Amino acid sequence: MSRLVLHLPLLESLPGGAGRLPPELRRVLARSRRFDGDPREALAALLQCPPIPAPAVLSRLAGPPLSDRERASWWLRFDPVRLVPDLTAVWIDRAIALDFGSDPMRSLTAELQAMFEAEGFAWQPGAGDGFGLLKLEQAPDCAFMAPDAVYGERLDEVLPRGPDAARWRRLINESQMIFHQVRPLDRADQQGVGLWFWGGGTLTGPAPPTRDTPAVRIVDHGDSARVRGLANWLVARLDDSAARFDDAAAPCCYVHWPLQATDIDAALEALVEHWLKPARKALGRGSLREISVLGGSGCWRLGRLDPLAFWRRQAGGFDAGGGSA
Repeated sequence: MSRLVLHLPLLESLPGGAGRLPPELRRVLARSRRFDGDPREALAALLQCPPIPAPAVLSRLAGPPLSDRERASWWLRFDPVRLVPDLTAVWIDRAIALDFGSDPMRSLTAELQAMFEAEGFAWQPGAGDGFGLLKLEQAPDCAFMAPDAVYGERLDEVLPRGPDAARWRRLINESQMIFHQVRPLDRADQQGVGLWFWGGGTLTGPAPPTRDTPAVRIVDHGDSARVRGLANWLVARLDDSAARFDDAAAPCCYVHWPLQATDIDAALEALVEHWLKPARKALGRGSLREISVLGGSGCWRLGRLDPLAFWRRQAGGFDAGGGSA
């Protein structure tokens, strides 16, 4: 294997910063070279593939094959998110996975369907993940932000912006009212839920030719439609969360490891034991060329000689404090 890519969305925003990380992972990040930038662009560079389609398109690629018309359509994804009010503002919490096809969701789904039909939108429930997809004839003149980018932010500062923004802000408000009135969730926070629109794009070209793209092994530890769609787009091998490090499996291995588990510390320790420790041994003996850790706002890259960079003692990308090796 030439490269291992460990993708930990929202890594830089963990409570406690780098000080929260297991020592092995903290040392790797401290010795690595940090590159800030868009994670999707960074992933394409790491996988040595063409520009990766938008998240909504990847989510659609996880489902049945696209028709010619669907390939030309503009797709927009929405996820239910918690909206937490206090005395001064409404704050955006993490996205929550809802099964829109289940019996408890039936009345909610009908209300959301009516809302979208009134706007002339075609809605497709997602293939897992508790999300939905809107198929539009053209891109709206509006800018949307991803849930990872708005997590922990004030709602009024990250709402859609642009000439068409009023329509999408209204739909966010209407979805909150539907969740409040229908009350499909048997949980204390059911009144503070609304839909968040994001990840729009279109599939403008064919999947990258396999002869030009190095073979990739993809391991999905989060049951993500975007990761399944990426595997379909790359025509790559997809393994489930039971997979472990194997430096002979493929020239490149991409591991999606979201930190939204109930016990984040246990999830990080499992990552270290099953992937990072054996990868560092492979890096030392030369059977692995590079370990890359992809976060929410950039990536860290550790080559064979980087562990010798003892002058690097702080893990870049985190807030000041709590980053020592």
